[in-house]
Amino acid sequence: MSQSRYSRPDPRKAPIRARSKPKSRPEFGLVIGAVIATGLAVGVAGFVLWRRTTQEAGGFAAIAQILPREAQVVLAFNTDEAEWQKLGQFGTPASRRVIAQGIAQSPLSLLLKQGRMDFAQDVQPWLGDRILTALVPTGQSLPATLIIAKTKDKAKSDLFLSKYRDALTIQGANFSEKEYEGFKYWQSPSADASTNIVTASIDGKYIAIATNAEVMQMVFNTYRNSQLSLAQTSAFRTAIAQPSEIAEPLVQAYLDGSVALQLVSSDPQASSQKIAAVTASLGLQKEGLRLELDTHLQSAEDNIVPSPNRVLALLPDSAFLVVSGHNLAKSWQAIATQVKGNKNAEAVLEQVKKTIADHTGLDLEKELLPWLTGEFAIALVTANQGILANTGFGLAVLLQTSDPQQSSAALKKLDSKVAEAKGGLFPAGLEVNSSPEAVVWQVGSTVIASRSVTNQGFVIWTMGELHQQFFPSPSRPLPDSANFRLLTTKLAGTNGGYFYLHMTTALGIMERFLPAEVKANNTYGDVRSVLDTIEGIAVTSTALSDRIARLEMLFTLKPIAPN
Repeated sequence: MSQSRYSRPDPRKAPIRARSKPKSRPEFGLVIGAVIATGLAVGVAGFVLWRRTTQEAGGFAAIAQILPREAQVVLAFNTDEAEWQKLGQFGTPASRRVIAQGIAQSPLSLLLKQGRMDFAQDVQPWLGDRILTALVPTGQSLPATLIIAKTKDKAKSDLFLSKYRDALTIQGANFSEKEYEGFKYWQSPSADASTNIVTASIDGKYIAIATNAEVMQMVFNTYRNSQLSLAQTSAFRTAIAQPSEIAEPLVQAYLDGSVALQLVSSDPQASSQKIAAVTASLGLQKEGLRLELDTHLQSAEDNIVPSPNRVLALLPDSAFLVVSGHNLAKSWQAIATQVKGNKNAEAVLEQVKKTIADHTGLDLEKELLPWLTGEFAIALVTANQGILANTGFGLAVLLQTSDPQQSSAALKKLDSKVAEAKGGLFPAGLEVNSSPEAVVWQVGSTVIASRSVTNQGFVIWTMGELHQQFFPSPSRPLPDSANFRLLTTKLAGTNGGYFYLHMTTALGIMERFLPAEVKANNTYGDVRSVLDTIEGIAVTSTALSDRIARLEMLFTLKPIAPN
């Protein structure tokens, strides 16, 4: 008998769909259906993160009281209809149609149909404030998947479990009632010999579904306090104590440090970076969706070093994509240390060094990084003059030098390399002309690029005639622009730098270059309809304490468009 006949639908195929507007209870059911299915998907994939909420009667902290402390990966969903309905203030008719189609095809939606169940009638009446899914090691080769939900009505949640088992029985499952120290549960073999299908109602307060009996028994032990829960661990308690700008998270996640380290290091045992836990929280603020991701470090040496962010004032408000930060030399060294022993990753770094040397004649580690210990910014800036008239934008690179003499020598060496170019990255016939104000690369009267140094010690290299927007200073600096202020609302002002993208401008430029056949593709239309709901994205990082680093991300969404 094939697995597809009675094992649960493959959760990895469930797309994350959380932005459609629930106009009625049945439609809200589809949203929560997608939420549960997404929980399964992320649980099985192992790529989930969590953050905090307050320790009150309800919430994640309460339901974590019965979760075994061995849980390594946990994802919790808020089931409050009112919170999810707030998403309805954003989007376009096209984006809502795309998301609704994905929700309708989610594994839980299909399961409810197979069991002839309706979310509004069979799930919502008993569902509590959180649904939780977790990966729990049990000594098997793969961790067990566990789903727990609070119930407000034992009779109705028991009826749901009965219908759930009946739906799987029709597909070939064979459930039998079991007992473990006073707790009853139902168990069926699965087509996968390493897993089972196990369901239980726990004292009329929770329902649980698991992939083996052992993890269900661990839940029973935790519930009756004969085994420590995740909520009682120091890492969990520290995580939930952190402040948050998200009043009521929609999704929260927790990742044990050992698992988190496997995601960022090819050799966790040898890695110099030690992580106690990674936690995350996703919720709404007035401008859109906010994500807070905290890394709980075992060493303060790995934490974020704040950037003065003076470089931002040197950028014009026409910059629509910016990556800024501090101390490229330290970042490069950290990456090199992190990938040590990973031959593929080491090869990538070697290729980066070779490419820089081939095109610039400069040794990255000897001639560039030693003076790149200050601030930096890489930006795309809109322009419609000179060589940028066709593209509509150009590149600007801003580097703060900590050693003017060394940086000057490196840049003069670059000028010589460019002047000798016979084609390729730099056009043949390029001349380098110097003046007290700037160094200009040009072919005839056409300016290819220019470079100047500010009084603050920043080297500014720009394509085409972009220098006009930077010197003597931007007429409208980026931090003062309405777009930047909107897209970075409530992000930490003291931070390690920014990623900033004004999506509306970027999409307008992208539209000019995409071939007609790409635009005619249905998939492009679906993707574009979702991207059109995003005004912009901003990301930054900050140190909450000496051992807690936070990544903040804000998706600024456009208000709902009329039908």
